Amino acid sequence: MKHAIAIASATLQVPIVYLSARFVLALVASVSATFGSGDPSLVAGAISKNIVAYWLLGVPSFLGLLAFLGVLAFGGYRRRWAWYAALILGVAWLLYFPLGSILALGLLVHSVLNRGQYLQNEPLRT
Repeated sequence: MKHAIAIASATLQVPIVYLSARFVLALVASVSATFGSGDPSLVAGAISKNIVAYWLLGVPSFLGLLAFLGVLAFGGYRRRWAWYAALILGVAWLLYFPLGSILALGLLVHSVLNRGQYLQNEPLRT
């Protein structure tokens, strides 16, 4: 059961990596519009279009983060893939201040402190 919950919750978080990339691109576009010759109203329009995508993809991703953190921290689930996923998703969630950043720090701290438990369970296949 823990394995199924871990896979489902990690899968729910995949859109957050996509949203993080869009967030960085929107930030770069706004900086270039502010200091370059771009039109700030066009940048504001592009950012406002992305708000719907953030809500539609971000809310299920956040619920997936809570489930993933719960299975790892309180459920005792320790697999090599979950450790790598926790590191990647933790970095992606750092952009979502304040609640996403707090949970991402918790996920990263838990992953780093317990890395020995994650990495000893499965031998690395060559």
